[in-house]
Amino acid sequence: MTPLLEARDVCRTFRRGRQTVTALDHVSLTLSPGEALGVVGQSGSGKTTLLRALAGLLPVSSGQVLLEGKPLETMPRRAVWQSMQMVFQMPQDSFDPRQTLGGAIGEALVNYGVPRNRAAEETASLLERCGLPPELASRYPHEVSGGQCQRAAIARALAPQPRLLLCDEATASLDVTVQAQIMELLNELRQQGMAFVFVSHDLSLVQQFCNRVLVLRGGVVEELGDTDQVLLQPRSPYTQGLVEASF
Repeated sequence: MTPLLEARDVCRTFRRGRQTVTALDHVSLTLSPGEALGVVGQSGSGKTTLLRALAGLLPVSSGQVLLEGKPLETMPRRAVWQSMQMVFQMPQDSFDPRQTLGGAIGEALVNYGVPRNRAAEETASLLERCGLPPELASRYPHEVSGGQCQRAAIARALAPQPRLLLCDEATASLDVTVQAQIMELLNELRQQGMAFVFVSHDLSLVQQFCNRVLVLRGGVVEELGDTDQVLLQPRSPYTQGLVEASF
């Protein structure tokens, strides 16, 4: 079976003054429908760089990212975002502050083929699916709580009916109660067959949500495997240090 998402020896370098810095060094992974892959590591280990490379927001220096067997760089951007959406850590920053939440979700729906006369109804349905009342459609990002804004961001991400969500510390800035509500929503989506790449510094969340985990250290894959095996029986001192600091 062709993986839903695949990275083959992905490298990413950039210039820092006269130096060339390697942010990702021959990273490979696969993801199938319904899977959740956790990506963990210390700050600066390359987690967000990897996620942005997988999303096509950051070009790779070498290697290849494939979506449903097709090289990402050869696919129209519209086709990529039809299958794959991204949820960011700071949801307010991902919305246009001049546009209501409903307007942003409705725009995403129209962009992916929903007739304008149905967009408002579909927006309300998406908000409800994400645990938000329809009246929040008229609110601006700064007028709602962080948890509500993150749920609206997920609603917008669901507009094109993607098969994959890339989550970059999507619950890190939220209080424990709201975090639990959002993880419940993500679990429901996964049970319905959606796949996830879940970047997080919270290993307890990763252990609860992800069936596999990738450990990054300085852009290099330190470990990759079954979540319980990697976190409960880490092979490397680096992974063991992450576990000891988190639990």
